[in-house]
Amino acid sequence: MTIETLGDALRSGWRVRVRCAFGNRAGLKSIRECQEAKELDLPSLVWTRGRNFPLARLGERMMCPACGSLKVTVMFDPPAGGGLAVQVAAAPSMDRNAGLKATVDHFGANGSIRRRLAAAVHTEIARGAFEVAIREVELDEGEQIILRQGSSLIKAYPELTRAPHDAAAVNAEYAKLREGLPKGRTRRWK
Repeated sequence: MTIETLGDALRSGWRVRVRCAFGNRAGLKSIRECQEAKELDLPSLVWTRGRNFPLARLGERMMCPACGSLKVTVMFDPPAGGGLAVQVAAAPSMDRNAGLKATVDHFGANGSIRRRLAAAVHTEIARGAFEVAIREVELDEGEQIILRQGSSLIKAYPELTRAPHDAAAVNAEYAKLREGLPKGRTRRWK
């Protein structure tokens, strides 16, 4: 069963925790890091947001009461007997993930992102979310689950297959592209 909404999480007995992810920098100034962390009442969230509210958007609607920061990490604790032993951090949104180090994304067969499954400040939490996603998300043919740290690829499931690198073919293609350009330095790929 896929848990995507607050109503699904409530029915499955999940718990929700939040913590401030503002950090210890404000521009170039060093400041005291906010340590605010709380467990949220999931039935109250369902009352205020609605049972169809997506878990991945919950971080967008949170603000730290101590410092007023909008950088908040939301963590979902599955029930102990549910077979999931990892805390999954939901992504605030696609455009506000600059402060998050690692992300787990579900890519469609055409190579475009279908949905962000998890995003976390700590890479180990994202690795755990990746392992859970491998077990829980049903993939169609050509789809992948990808774990990234920043813009670097860490893991992909199923594994990426790459064509063997042929340096001579790459150099020939590069020479063909440079034919119409003005003379200058040339570059050979090795």
